[in-house]
Amino acid sequence: LASGPEFMKERIATALVFESLLRVISDFCVDGGTPGAIVGGGKDDALSATLAIRALQSLTAHLIPIPGSSALPFTPSMDQNLITALEYFEQTNHSEIKEKTITLANDARVRIQGSQELVASGKP
Repeated sequence: LASGPEFMKERIATALVFESLLRVISDFCVDGGTPGAIVGGGKDDALSATLAIRALQSLTAHLIPIPGSSALPFTPSMDQNLITALEYFEQTNHSEIKEKTITLANDARVRIQGSQELVASGKP
């Protein structure tokens, strides 16, 4: 859905969706990741992490088309948690994670950091 038409992005770019994507990415790589469950997830599930990064970047680019032009409609702590998870992901050396996916993570992080600077300046 995140790669679909703009009207779909608007409907799914919610705090709950971002929290779910954040959980997948955090479980994959933050502080070494977490053990997976029977259904997948965790530090060994590169596919789920890749899909989460793609969706997160697409939705972030929808909400922040130009870094520093707008902010995510969530809390500052959510922004910081996203930035932290994306920074960890950018440093991952998992053999199944492609450079293209790391570039998408970097793009999302730069957009979110730019929004923090916008909010700090009092211009949102």
